[in-house]
Amino acid sequence: MTPEDKIDFIEKQIANCEAGKSDVIICPYCGGRNYRPASHVVSIDGLIEKPEPLCCLTFGKAVRAILQRQATQELADNAARIAEKVAQN
Repeated sequence: MTPEDKIDFIEKQIANCEAGKSDVIICPYCGGRNYRPASHVVSIDGLIEKPEPLCCLTFGKAVRAILQRQATQELADNAARIAEKVAQN
């Protein structure tokens, strides 16, 4: 799997998690399974538990890069829509 294929693989799994189709992302780097944390996980003693850490540093960096790219694209799309509306008026 090429580096680009690994990023695409993670990106598709993130989309599936966001769409509610899956609750796990399998790491293409180490094979670890990263589960989507529940919005509120409460332990037996009533304390809110921390989500599990990501499987490896490389996976964490890849996820961060993907999410930053998505946020940047969303900002660019919003700016383009605003510019279109301004141009129409």
